[in-house]
Amino acid sequence: MENRHIGAYDPTDEDPYADVDVEELPAWWRRAIADHDPDHDPVDGPTYLPARFADGTIVQPVIDRLEATFDVDVTLVGVGVRHGDPWTVRVDGRDVAPVDRERTRAGETRYGITADRFEAIVADAIETG
Repeated sequence: MENRHIGAYDPTDEDPYADVDVEELPAWWRRAIADHDPDHDPVDGPTYLPARFADGTIVQPVIDRLEATFDVDVTLVGVGVRHGDPWTVRVDGRDVAPVDRERTRAGETRYGITADRFEAIVADAIETG
């Protein structure tokens, strides 16, 4: 589920869900679509785009896997940040590393770190406790 394009989903397309059966997407993705625009029928082309790492990997499946593997809570948070400020990688409530974040013109959130580097940061935080 971590691929750049899940099924026919293509974030670079004008209608990224045109050829996607939204009901086949993971539950977290369907919930985000509904939360993003609850009055919008997903079949007609929802506008929610999942957050991605710099290498194009979708963020949520990576976080889900890390939480399940290490039995920890992993979040990317921005508290009191202004446009352009870095966000924070948080593991079990502890801030462990800053990470750049931007919103693309398409409305997609991009974190300025690869999925592999993110995983290494989380693993290091767990090791050093």
